[in-house]
Amino acid sequence: MILAALVLAQIVTATPAPKLAGGFGQPKPTIAHARVVISDEGVPRPAAAPYVAPAPGAPATPATDDEAAWRGRYASLRADLSAAIGDLARAEMTNPPIMAGRGGYMYEVGASTRNAALSPYRMRVMQLRAELTGLPEECRRTQGCQPGWVR
Repeated sequence: MILAALVLAQIVTATPAPKLAGGFGQPKPTIAHARVVISDEGVPRPAAAPYVAPAPGAPATPATDDEAAWRGRYASLRADLSAAIGDLARAEMTNPPIMAGRGGYMYEVGASTRNAALSPYRMRVMQLRAELTGLPEECRRTQGCQPGWVR
């Protein structure tokens, strides 16, 4: 019984804090309250810029800029996913699974503590995988985006 309590204490103290804002072990972000304007009387309005139509036959934005933006976004998501998987692997290494006393009360407590500690890392990896998987579909729906830019 004492051994199980020591193992549980070791797991709780060895849990690294995730790098996610508002995650396990992180303080909740504070919300800055903005000033609410009820009336627009006396509020200066910016002068409207005149609309200039693009020349006929000219693209609205250069294709190279669009391609660079989509390729950069894809590379950024891949790098973030790789970093998140590395963070999850490090967190799993510092929180080894408990094998002794399988099925007992202390096992359940230790397993739930480990899962709670690893949950933010797993959620971040799942979120980035979903964004990376949905990027080709978003490109397909965007006018002017070529499918090869996000492969």
